Amino acid sequence: EPAEIRSPDANDRGDAPSTSRGEDRLGRASFAAALAVEVLTAPARTGYVIGLTGPWGSGKTSLLNMTIEALGERALVVQFNPWMFSGTETLVSTFFEEIAKQLSSNDSKLKGLANTLATYGHLLSPLASFVGASGAVSAAADVLAKLASKPSVLEQRQELRSQLERLDKRLVVILDDVDRLRPPEILDIVRLVRLVGDFPNTLYLLAFDRSRVEECLGEGDLDRGRAYLEKIVQVTHDVPA
Repeated sequence: EPAEIRSPDANDRGDAPSTSRGEDRLGRASFAAALAVEVLTAPARTGYVIGLTGPWGSGKTSLLNMTIEALGERALVVQFNPWMFSGTETLVSTFFEEIAKQLSSNDSKLKGLANTLATYGHLLSPLASFVGASGAVSAAADVLAKLASKPSVLEQRQELRSQLERLDKRLVVILDDVDRLRPPEILDIVRLVRLVGDFPNTLYLLAFDRSRVEECLGEGDLDRGRAYLEKIVQVTHDVPA
């Protein structure tokens, strides 16, 4: 007799992440709801960065998806997958371009902000080498000193800050799979968050394997990597067991 044909269920999904709280089989929906509240209420006047940490396969992407669902229309949520790009200069320009595209596609009223974001990314990308690929980590003051020679960049940055301050919703930028990057790219994406992490009314939610990211940031020295990460990420939450 032919084999019985049955509908696929959650057990057939392999390692595919859950896409909504309705698919939650591990009792993590309440955690996602609490994380959404924190995303909405954390002090983000000068930007804010939250880390969601756990080893590969622990369910970080599922939790991000449930958190996004819990946020609903209360925030402007955009997602950026850094593993799709490489190189500091490309990373900077595509970061802003991708956020701009998602904002303008979600709400026509945000096209002005989207255009400002895209323009800022285009102007900033040639300066990305000051925070990227070479060995030493550049200080934020060094970056701003370089920007001072480019008035148009500073003017565009101020315009971007003004537009973000006027938003009636918080801009939430989701960065997943940070730990799947090669070590130099992990350095680049963390430096990028440091460079743009102080925009007002903006919160970054990063998902990553903490031990791997700390090892890459410290170039093998975990204590050094942990200290650097703590300068960028205000609070971290481990994925529940």
